Amino acid sequence: PVAVGIGDSTSIRLYASRPDTGAKQSYDVEVSRLLGSETELKDLQVHGAAFLFDPAQRKYTLQLPISYDQIVVGYTLKDNEQRIRCTAQQEQPTIGGEVRPADTQAVEIILRWLQGVPGSPRKRNEE
Repeated sequence: PVAVGIGDSTSIRLYASRPDTGAKQSYDVEVSRLLGSETELKDLQVHGAAFLFDPAQRKYTLQLPISYDQIVVGYTLKDNEQRIRCTAQQEQPTIGGEVRPADTQAVEIILRWLQGVPGSPRKRNEE
């Protein structure tokens, strides 16, 4: 093992050789270690909302189709010790500038760690 200090980087050289000829091919690998104080995500997705994720952008305002009764948020952490918290607030629809009576159906927020693409959200009236 090669020790890499917190926030440091190091280069290592690996060799692959052919068993029949002994010919070697070298590979140089640069290894960097995070500080552990990072707060950026690697990836963020919200099903039903199209947006470009930028790790430096910390606030997004997204709109989902009215047929969604779940908000499915998929994320990939930059550091495995990070924790994530999600908040949302309901907006009141308006008709002609006046607030329309609120839909009393609750919306569920689901957080998923991305190991690929998170599953599709359930739409109203689907089982």
